[in-house]
Amino acid sequence: MKKDSIFYWKIATAISLLIAISSLCLIWLRVEPFEFDLFSVFGLLVATLSVLVMILIGWQIYIARDFENKTNEIKKQSVNIANTIEINNFSTYQATSMVYYAIKDLFHYYQHSLLAIQYGLDIEKIDHCQTILNGMLEVGRSGIELTSLEQSNLLNIYYKTNKINKLNEYVKLEKIILKATITDESNKSQMDFY
Repeated sequence: MKKDSIFYWKIATAISLLIAISSLCLIWLRVEPFEFDLFSVFGLLVATLSVLVMILIGWQIYIARDFENKTNEIKKQSVNIANTIEINNFSTYQATSMVYYAIKDLFHYYQHSLLAIQYGLDIEKIDHCQTILNGMLEVGRSGIELTSLEQSNLLNIYYKTNKINKLNEYVKLEKIILKATITDESNKSQMDFY
């Protein structure tokens, strides 16, 4: 609820409370002797209903504010969880790319480095991504060998990476992948890489 609507609900609650109290005062605090007739029963019913309506309106306002607070808490928690997932994905791909580099598997090194850059840019870790990109450029400076399927896979990840233009010399990476020496065709399918 917006602040304006909460303000109007408070006014409506105050008015209904005022009407309920005044009707009770008119019924029970009369100066003349109390007579039990049809009008007094009607007045008592109106006063009772006014109090009940006032309680229900107050309860609705309380529930609406409580629901709004819980909704905001859930939104904050979901954003925190999404950020944690992005950070974990970034760290995982960065670590696995280093493992693939250590065992000289350049395709998987490039693949996992690109995925780390993809997640890193989503969480605004520009400096980390630039470091990863610089490492990829250094490794690919003398050229790399890929199958056409591996090249296609790397270009697919490269072109899907949002905000890659925030990194310096990102175009050089595309050129390294495009100029890779294509080895014999692989017997693997595109789905074997996922």
